[in-house]
Formats: sequence, C-alpha cells, structure tokens
Amino acid sequence: QSKNSHKMGKLKGAADGVPFKKGDARINRKGRPVKIRGLDELLRDVLDEDVINGLQAMHAVLLALRAKALKGDTRASELLLDRKYGKQKTLSEIDLTSQLSDTDIDKICDRILNRQQ
Repeated sequence: QSKNSHKMGKLKGAADGVPFKKGDARINRKGRPVKIRGLDELLRDVLDEDVINGLQAMHAVLLALRAKALKGDTRASELLLDRKYGKQKTLSEIDLTSQLSDTDIDKICDRILNRQQ
C-alpha cells in the first residue's frame, strides 16, 4: 500500500487509511452535534422582519444576492440557481452503466480519450 492510497478512495475508514474496528477511539461516540434550539424560529423572525418600506428581510437578501450574481459573482449565481432548480448531479451520482451497453460505454471512452490527446 502506498501512503497516499487513502486519498484515492481505495480504503475506507479514517484519514490514515486504517479501517475502523469495534471500540476504535477514532469513532465519534457522541454523534452529530445537537442543533441549536430555537434557531429555526429566530431565523424566521429575523427574515420576516420589515427592513425598508415594507420589504421583508428575506426579499432584500435575495435581491442583494441577485445583484451580486448579475455582477458576475459565481457563488451567488450558484446559490440562486441551486435553490431555484436544485443542485445538478455530479457524474459520480449518475449511474450510466445501467442504461448503456458495453459498446456504448466503449464508444464514450474512446471519444474522451481522443479529446485528451
């Protein structure tokens, strides 16, 4: 095993590449941290407040985000588009093999390899 094999996704477990065993001290026994109580209500109250001339804070935030996106801020654009249309699936989340024949997969691989040359 190379010392970088865990970075390539070959091994599962901790960052050091050693799989977890029963009673392993690296396992998070307490689980996910507790959500801050009342945060949902606080956010709702803050974002429902009137900011300017009856404009709700949430509306003002979205208008500011849109203005940033229109000026070329890619993160603002990504946030707006993800909220509106949902996040795009990455290739690792799409299972093409169930819909493609071996011949189709070979053709796609050949096209990709020819583009890289």
